[in-house]
Amino acid sequence: MSDEEEDEGFEWGPSHPCFPHPNPHCAADSAEAKATRVIRVRRDWLQAGDLYPQYANLYPEILDPLVTDEDFRFLVSNVNARLKAAFDPFTSRAWADTLLGVVTGFVWDDLGFTGAKTGIKGLEAFIDKWNADKRREGKDVRVVQLRRTGFMAMDFVIPDPGIDVVDDGNEREGEYEGGIGPAM
Repeated sequence: MSDEEEDEGFEWGPSHPCFPHPNPHCAADSAEAKATRVIRVRRDWLQAGDLYPQYANLYPEILDPLVTDEDFRFLVSNVNARLKAAFDPFTSRAWADTLLGVVTGFVWDDLGFTGAKTGIKGLEAFIDKWNADKRREGKDVRVVQLRRTGFMAMDFVIPDPGIDVVDDGNEREGEYEGGIGPAM
């Protein structure tokens, strides 16, 4: 299947992988909200189900001038590997953390010594480094920390490309089908 045929399977709108969503990671009335949009890379539930988050490796071409396909795949593969190492419940580290948590009355967890907490700290440091590298390259793109999105999506904040208008005649821009609340 060619890229053009694959793109035809997605109707333009919030469910399309390249659709620029309003930026929810800043104040709604700020200059940043007007100047930026978010490209969401959704979770891939087929990789690990709900055991631990994994993100789809489907490259949103709207990122092309800011993030190359190679950089995107590097980022997603590293994030997925780090999430698996941090949250996989079938590792010996997860079992040891559980046992130590029970034995210490969960003080072990409170002190932050678990594999999950140290893994997330490493993941956040990796994302901070990736963002700093892009900033150093002069590219106006950043990845929002995954905790902020509840691990449900990997959000790329980019300058507004000006192509997010959805007009099907029945709905106003920014509303759900039922007409209640903002589109996300």
